Amino acid sequence: MQQWKVDLERQVNETAAAQRALEEGAADRSTALGLLTSSLRHTASTSVNTSAEAEHTSVNQTLQSHQARALDLEKRVYNMDFRVGAADSRIRESSSRMEPQTQAANEKLGMGDELDQSIYKLRAQAQESKITALSSVVSGKEVESEAIALHRGLECGSSSSPPPPLPPPPLLLVPP
Repeated sequence: MQQWKVDLERQVNETAAAQRALEEGAADRSTALGLLTSSLRHTASTSVNTSAEAEHTSVNQTLQSHQARALDLEKRVYNMDFRVGAADSRIRESSSRMEPQTQAANEKLGMGDELDQSIYKLRAQAQESKITALSSVVSGKEVESEAIALHRGLECGSSSSPPPPLPPPPLLLVPP
């Protein structure tokens, strides 16, 4: 729409320039025609006067058609200005109506980032809990192994001293 307006303005300017050129040419021709007719009145025939007047009429008609076209183009430019103003108004109105929705969307995006961070923290805590649970299982197995060994030692009763303790199993660490 803006391009159309620019094209119309360019056409108006070109038409106005052509009109000014025609007006200047018409003024020059009119002056020359006036001088010519006054000097030739005495010597020229009526056919010469009729021919010069016909040229003058033709120039006037061309000038009038250019003036009409310039007026039409000015009206079209005015209409385009009005349409552009109305479109700008609608754009501003739509932007102002969309502003709360845009802010709400931005806030939700921010909440999404916070949610992502919370999920990351929860995963880290779950991994720590898994490691702790594995450690507890290993410790429980050690205690169970010792208890079984002590129980066997008591059942057998053959030896007066308890059997030597078993070496602790290696600690399993699971990478995060």
